[in-house]
Amino acid sequence: MMHAEAQPFALLSPSFPSPQLQLLLLHPINARKVQFFVGTVKSSSDLRRVRASDALAVFIFADSDIPEVLHFVYLRVL
Repeated sequence: MMHAEAQPFALLSPSFPSPQLQLLLLHPINARKVQFFVGTVKSSSDLRRVRASDALAVFIFADSDIPEVLHFVYLRVL
Protein backbone atom coordinates (compact mmCIF):
# COMPACT_ATOMS: atom_id res chain seq x y z
CA MET A 1 0.00 0.00 0.00
CA MET A 2 1.37 3.43 -0.96
CA HIS A 3 1.08 6.27 1.51
CA ALA A 4 0.38 9.79 0.32
CA GLU A 5 3.07 12.37 0.96
CA ALA A 6 2.27 14.38 4.06
CA GLN A 7 1.32 17.99 3.39
CA PRO A 8 3.46 20.68 4.98
CA PHE A 9 1.70 22.66 7.66
CA ALA A 10 2.13 25.64 9.94
CA LEU A 11 1.32 26.16 13.59
CA LEU A 12 0.39 29.65 14.74
CA SER A 13 0.30 30.16 18.49
CA PRO A 14 0.20 33.23 20.74
CA SER A 15 3.14 31.87 22.74
CA PHE A 16 6.48 30.22 22.07
CA PRO A 17 6.49 26.42 21.90
CA SER A 18 6.98 24.41 25.06
CA PRO A 19 10.21 22.41 25.41
CA GLN A 20 8.29 19.25 24.50
CA LEU A 21 6.88 20.82 21.34
CA GLN A 22 10.32 22.17 20.43
CA LEU A 23 11.67 18.61 20.53
CA LEU A 24 8.85 17.42 18.26
CA LEU A 25 9.47 20.29 15.84
CA LEU A 26 13.18 19.45 15.64
CA HIS A 27 12.63 15.76 14.92
CA PRO A 28 13.78 14.97 11.35
CA ILE A 29 10.34 13.71 10.33
CA ASN A 30 8.74 17.00 11.36
CA ALA A 31 11.52 19.50 10.66
CA ARG A 32 10.87 19.60 6.90
CA LYS A 33 7.08 19.66 7.14
CA VAL A 34 6.19 21.80 10.15
CA GLN A 35 6.70 25.54 10.60
CA PHE A 36 5.95 27.25 13.91
CA PHE A 37 4.93 30.92 14.11
CA VAL A 38 4.18 33.08 17.12
CA GLY A 39 1.11 35.17 16.42
CA THR A 40 -2.67 35.19 16.53
CA VAL A 41 -5.53 34.37 14.19
CA LYS A 42 -7.01 37.72 15.18
CA SER A 43 -4.24 39.52 13.26
CA SER A 44 -4.58 39.82 9.49
CA SER A 45 -0.82 40.38 9.18
CA ASP A 46 -0.13 37.11 11.05
CA LEU A 47 -2.58 35.26 8.79
CA ARG A 48 -0.80 36.70 5.74
CA ARG A 49 2.58 35.74 7.20
CA VAL A 50 1.51 32.08 7.49
CA ARG A 51 -0.22 32.24 4.08
CA ALA A 52 -3.59 31.15 5.47
CA SER A 53 -5.31 32.11 2.21
CA ASP A 54 -3.27 29.39 0.44
CA ALA A 55 -4.39 26.68 2.86
CA LEU A 56 -6.08 23.46 1.86
CA ALA A 57 -7.62 23.33 5.33
CA VAL A 58 -7.59 25.43 8.48
CA PHE A 59 -8.06 24.15 12.02
CA ILE A 60 -8.46 26.53 14.94
CA PHE A 61 -8.18 25.17 18.47
CA ALA A 62 -9.31 27.27 21.42
CA ASP A 63 -9.07 26.79 25.15
CA SER A 64 -12.61 27.20 26.50
CA ASP A 65 -11.16 28.41 29.81
CA ILE A 66 -9.04 31.08 28.09
CA PRO A 67 -10.97 32.20 24.99
CA GLU A 68 -8.29 34.64 23.83
CA VAL A 69 -5.82 31.78 23.34
CA LEU A 70 -6.34 30.33 19.89
CA HIS A 71 -4.09 27.86 18.13
CA PHE A 72 -4.13 27.76 14.37
CA VAL A 73 -3.02 24.95 12.07
CA TYR A 74 -3.23 24.99 8.32
CA LEU A 75 -2.23 22.70 5.48
CA ARG A 76 -0.35 24.57 2.79
CA VAL A 77 -0.99 24.13 -0.90
CA LEU A 78 2.11 22.80 -2.64
